Amino acid sequence: MKEVFRQKKTYWFIGTFIAGCIFWAALTTGLHMLDSPEFCGMCHIMDDVVASHAASTHAELDCNDCHMPQGNTFSRIIFKTRVGSGHVYYNILDPEGIPNRLEAKPETKALIEVNCIRCHKATIKNIDHSAKKDCSSCHSGLPHGTQSYKTKEWNEEPKSGELLKKKEGIS
Repeated sequence: MKEVFRQKKTYWFIGTFIAGCIFWAALTTGLHMLDSPEFCGMCHIMDDVVASHAASTHAELDCNDCHMPQGNTFSRIIFKTRVGSGHVYYNILDPEGIPNRLEAKPETKALIEVNCIRCHKATIKNIDHSAKKDCSSCHSGLPHGTQSYKTKEWNEEPKSGELLKKKEGIS
């Protein structure tokens, strides 16, 4: 009897391990599919954003390489669920409430900044970045170009001496 119980326990353990591996593989594959520009572009409001991304130097990246936390799959799932639930709400329950122009929320802007620094760490350590508050202050055209969803100010080049004045704290 002990031998039968031990054998069942072994089969249960192996079956649970295999099921866990299949679940994890399906989860990470699903997350990767949900990260793609093709998935993000399914909403009509994203057409310009997806097209400009495809024409940019960052075209090989998935949307969520920049727009989601990196490293911890669990934190990615939590973030994606929270953000995605808002997208589902607007697209299914309140399509009239979808804005004509998308703006990243402060939390998302901070996350994008962290991801810019993560990818471009080797480059930015050689340059003084104290003149502007964040990466997009100078690199506003990346990776989405100068599409119509951005304000006029977003695309303006800084005036001569403006960066130097900001660096020195002069208003």
